[in-house]
Amino acid sequence: MGHIGRLCEAHPEVAPEVFQFLEALVAKNDAVSEIRNAVAVSFLDWQDVQRLGFSERLPANIAEIIKEQWMRYQRGTSPSRLQRCRQADKSKVEMQTLQARHKKSSQCRR
Repeated sequence: MGHIGRLCEAHPEVAPEVFQFLEALVAKNDAVSEIRNAVAVSFLDWQDVQRLGFSERLPANIAEIIKEQWMRYQRGTSPSRLQRCRQADKSKVEMQTLQARHKKSSQCRR
């Protein structure tokens, strides 16, 4: 879902079609709750929606899902997408550091 959000950011001309597709998915009575959750936590933050000028073009269900998640971020009960990305970047750097140390220690043993 994050990749779809970045697609909308990079190519705003496709965003309305993506919004309609997601709206059709979440509007179904038998929609899987993971779809709503993915839209909420991975698609776009409400700040991104406003910055990109999408707030007026979002279908009602998608706007509601994203706004509700944004409100949870504001209350501090859920990490924002930016916070999750920063944590992932930090973890990636830590992993690269550990791998470099392991490689170095393996070379010293020879």
